[in-house]
Amino acid sequence: MSWKLRKDRTELVAEGRVWIDAPPRKHYYSIYLWGSTAALNAAQCADSVANSLQQPNWFEAADDGAALAIVCHSNRRIRVHADGTETEIVRPKLGEMHFEQGNWPMDMVAHECLHVALGSADLGPDLRDLKDQEGTAEEVLCYRLGATFDAVYRWLWEVDPSDGWEAVEAPAVRVVA
Repeated sequence: MSWKLRKDRTELVAEGRVWIDAPPRKHYYSIYLWGSTAALNAAQCADSVANSLQQPNWFEAADDGAALAIVCHSNRRIRVHADGTETEIVRPKLGEMHFEQGNWPMDMVAHECLHVALGSADLGPDLRDLKDQEGTAEEVLCYRLGATFDAVYRWLWEVDPSDGWEAVEAPAVRVVA
């Protein structure tokens, strides 16, 4: 018997989807922006079928131990056929990403996007077929990370109504030749 847990959406600022292009079909992560750390932590990964999401990965804890950003990956299922062969079942929804309004620095977003890129790395024939070719699978993974980061960061800038952003001086970057 399956049942669904429902998020308390009273502090939900925005929600959307980040699409992962992994042939032969499209997959996505649901993305949520919450009004507070408490709401983010209370709602994490609760909308999916019971036990269908793995333990969450989270960015550094706040002073009270609460997560500041979270990614949860959907569990995959294996179907065993009568002849003993197995087929991996991957649902279109690969997991969830959770952020707090006004509290998503670039390094945190990049960190969570890497969880997404790694969590979807084995999808589609593109990576499985390319693993033996030196550097190719790495390039595919890096493109997936870049596309995911671009989509998530642009979405956060678009939907977050916070006006508390301050200009931050970029750290000095030293290029070594």
